[in-house]
Amino acid sequence: MPAIDFRYLTKTYGDRRALDGFSLSVEEGECLALLGPNGAGKSTLIDILATLQEPTDGEVRVMGASVGEEAHAVRQRVGVAFQTPITHDHLSARELVLHQARIYDVPSDVARERTEELLAFVDLAERADDRISTFSEGMKRRADLARVLVTEPDVLLLDEPAAGLDPRGRRTIRERLATLARQGTTLLVATHQMRELGPVADRVAIMHEGRIEALDTPEALTDELGERLIHVRLPEGADLEPVRQRLEGLGVSDVRRHGHGLETVLGADDVSAGRIVDDLEEAGLTVEEVAIREPDLGDAFLSLTGTPLDADTGDEEGLA
Repeated sequence: MPAIDFRYLTKTYGDRRALDGFSLSVEEGECLALLGPNGAGKSTLIDILATLQEPTDGEVRVMGASVGEEAHAVRQRVGVAFQTPITHDHLSARELVLHQARIYDVPSDVARERTEELLAFVDLAERADDRISTFSEGMKRRADLARVLVTEPDVLLLDEPAAGLDPRGRRTIRERLATLARQGTTLLVATHQMRELGPVADRVAIMHEGRIEALDTPEALTDELGERLIHVRLPEGADLEPVRQRLEGLGVSDVRRHGHGLETVLGADDVSAGRIVDDLEEAGLTVEEVAIREPDLGDAFLSLTGTPLDADTGDEEGLA
């Protein structure tokens, strides 16, 4: 039995479709990432799983319980960390976690023990009695994660857990999610920052306009692109067409615009990056920078959808 099972899920807002026949199963103990820009439908899925919204059509089950018909049972099995942390700034971190435990009728002695363990787990033991209003954004997210985990949910939903965090904060969240994944917690993570969360995910569902464009392991999705990605950055306002023509003359295909330059993916048998640089210089073309890197999931998203991962595809409430 899947931990989460979406079947032909549709959600409309007026004449706009946030979800369009969405079907997906997440197995128990799996960490699955929903990758897409704002407007792809990720937050709508999270809200439906959290029983905050009802689908227009289709069915959703969590640990066998129907979200539509057994909402209370679903809420007992699911923990949700929303994009905006639920932290109640007037409380301390310890009070926040204990408050959540009381709401879910966790026995007081068990709640106290779990609270201390979780505050240590999220590196807030030394700040346990400080008001959350004094916390940084990263600390608030960690306090919220402890709040969610105190009920020991079977399924953990996270909406943009790394949004707004500095590199240290993103690394801490990634490490905590990796630990939960190793412990067998089922994780569904909605994000557009896969550079931070990619190593945690067992599979990635690339979402675009309420549909799944691809579903596979992170490695499989990037391996399809080739071995190396080369980015040629030109001066602002420079004509890109001569550079594109030179690249295509070298046998480099699928050259696309990227910022103030062009990008393409090179396979093992393609022309070398050094040859590309030499050829552009011989042609008298001004190049500010040539960078080479391995393709990532953002590149996979762009290749599949033709849209950069940081692009907004919808601005209505509930369409994120």
